[in-house]
Amino acid sequence: MRMEAGGSAQSCRTEQVTATSDQKAESLMTQQLQRWGRDVLYEESLALTAKILQLR
Repeated sequence: MRMEAGGSAQSCRTEQVTATSDQKAESLMTQQLQRWGRDVLYEESLALTAKILQLR
Protein backbone atom coordinates (compact mmCIF):
# COMPACT_ATOMS: atom_id res chain seq x y z
CA MET A 1 0.00 0.00 0.00
CA ARG A 2 1.35 3.45 -0.74
CA MET A 3 0.41 6.92 0.42
CA GLU A 4 -0.73 9.56 -2.02
CA ALA A 5 0.15 13.23 -1.80
CA GLY A 6 -3.22 13.98 -0.21
CA GLY A 7 -2.59 11.49 2.56
CA SER A 8 -5.20 8.89 1.60
CA ALA A 9 -4.10 5.32 0.98
CA GLN A 10 -4.88 3.45 -2.21
CA SER A 11 -6.74 0.19 -1.90
CA CYS A 12 -5.00 -3.06 -2.69
CA ARG A 13 -6.63 -5.94 -4.59
CA THR A 14 -5.45 -9.53 -4.26
CA GLU A 15 -6.62 -12.65 -6.08
CA GLN A 16 -6.15 -16.27 -5.14
CA VAL A 17 -4.52 -18.29 -7.90
CA THR A 18 -5.11 -22.02 -8.30
CA ALA A 19 -4.27 -24.51 -11.02
CA THR A 20 -6.77 -24.54 -13.88
CA SER A 21 -7.21 -28.28 -13.48
CA ASP A 22 -8.42 -27.73 -9.91
CA GLN A 23 -11.15 -25.27 -10.88
CA LYS A 24 -14.64 -26.15 -12.04
CA ALA A 25 -15.87 -25.01 -15.44
CA GLU A 26 -18.55 -22.80 -13.85
CA SER A 27 -15.94 -20.99 -11.78
CA LEU A 28 -13.71 -20.44 -14.82
CA MET A 29 -16.66 -19.12 -16.86
CA THR A 30 -17.60 -16.72 -14.06
CA GLN A 31 -14.06 -15.35 -14.00
CA GLN A 32 -14.04 -14.90 -17.77
CA LEU A 33 -17.40 -13.09 -17.70
CA GLN A 34 -16.06 -10.72 -15.07
CA ARG A 35 -12.88 -10.16 -17.06
CA TRP A 36 -14.38 -9.75 -20.54
CA GLY A 37 -17.81 -8.38 -19.79
CA ARG A 38 -20.94 -9.97 -21.19
CA ASP A 39 -20.93 -8.22 -24.59
CA VAL A 40 -17.64 -9.70 -25.77
CA LEU A 41 -18.65 -13.21 -24.78
CA TYR A 42 -22.00 -12.75 -26.53
CA GLU A 43 -20.33 -11.55 -29.73
CA GLU A 44 -17.82 -14.39 -29.70
CA SER A 45 -20.59 -16.92 -29.10
CA LEU A 46 -22.60 -15.57 -32.03
CA ALA A 47 -19.55 -15.66 -34.31
CA LEU A 48 -18.79 -19.26 -33.33
CA THR A 49 -22.42 -20.26 -33.85
CA ALA A 50 -22.39 -18.69 -37.32
CA LYS A 51 -19.24 -20.65 -38.22
CA ILE A 52 -20.78 -23.89 -37.00
CA LEU A 53 -23.93 -23.29 -39.05
CA GLN A 54 -21.86 -22.55 -42.17
CA LEU A 55 -20.08 -25.90 -41.85
CA ARG A 56 -23.34 -27.81 -42.24
